[in-house]
Amino acid sequence: KVAEGDLLKIEKLEGAVGDSVEFPEVLLVGGDDVKVGTPLVDKARVKAQ
Repeated sequence: KVAEGDLLKIEKLEGAVGDSVEFPEVLLVGGDDVKVGTPLVDKARVKAQ
């Protein structure tokens, strides 16, 4: 589970530390209204820095 403010170390991701990156393929969205993709959650994206 990933939450806002978490630090992830991901191999082979292009860019420098502090650059913005977007993950357009999301398999599951948690919270009060959990959404499970089939296989992906429609219109869900994760934006990170």
